[in-house]
Amino acid sequence: MDENEKILKQKLNISEKKPLVKTPNEKTAESTDVSKIIKPLEQIVENGKPIKNNKIVNDSDKITTEELTQILSTPIPKKNIPNVPSVDGLSESQSKKIKQEESKRRRIESERRTDVQQAYMDEIQRRKNFNDKIQLMKDEFNLYCKQNYPNIVGDRMIVSGDEMIFKKSIDDRNYNLNKSNDDIQKNKVDRLEREKLRKQSESELELNKLTPSEVQIFFENEILLEQKVKLRNNPEIENLNYVKQTQREINELELSMGRRIVWHRDVVESEESDFDVNALTNSDDILVLTDRDKLTPDEIQKQEYLQQLRMRLMGDDAEEIYILKN
Repeated sequence: MDENEKILKQKLNISEKKPLVKTPNEKTAESTDVSKIIKPLEQIVENGKPIKNNKIVNDSDKITTEELTQILSTPIPKKNIPNVPSVDGLSESQSKKIKQEESKRRRIESERRTDVQQAYMDEIQRRKNFNDKIQLMKDEFNLYCKQNYPNIVGDRMIVSGDEMIFKKSIDDRNYNLNKSNDDIQKNKVDRLEREKLRKQSESELELNKLTPSEVQIFFENEILLEQKVKLRNNPEIENLNYVKQTQREINELELSMGRRIVWHRDVVESEESDFDVNALTNSDDILVLTDRDKLTPDEIQKQEYLQQLRMRLMGDDAEEIYILKN
């Protein structure tokens, strides 16, 4: 295994260990996005609980002019610049070889940028296909209702007599959609194969070698991310039981919240808590009330105290309930 392969494997191992939910530590502050800071305040258009002056105020709107001055005066960090070795002190043959390898590297980078642009266009098409699939499912449901319950739906969605034309349209769109998704998948694999050849060519460079920061893993990550999403959405592939699946969901929930779950606050004192006498208890609850005949007198007394406290708070000021919950 050459040096480039080791660097590639290390970077992919890091990507594989990253969760699908973005950790709070990796979140970019809204204040760094100038377009969000200077935009006008959003207004509530749809019905809902109005706020002051019927305007939505985000954190980015609260940035002061002094803070904005600091943001505007901070230079943008430079991206990694390709390392071009100096020809000083090299023999004539080595200098000639460095120039040849530099020309080769630039050609490889040009091909890579072309594939990245194609990946971007494919992503736009994939999102469009997703929206088309949703519309297709709606149309299939409307056709099902029209064929099975014509007296109920009437001609609201499909005019009587046009069922066969509508069905043919659904079949054609479904075929085109599947073909487009297959093409996107094929393009993704083809890009990866071309990238493998490019990395092979880069590993053969003798003098003008890539630094670890210059090794790209965009196309490998594209495949890796898709597999991670598939495994995440289909727990039966990994043969996860209910407990392991719940543990993974809890871990991801903690990452999204940016803190650990505090059971006495997030569960016991929540509206869904099993210590709430008004809540129904079933076998799927996180906390289930134990049979009273198995409890000690102290446990029964504690449980009754919690229930009575909860009942008293239900009629008190909402602010006091909020203080207890938080």
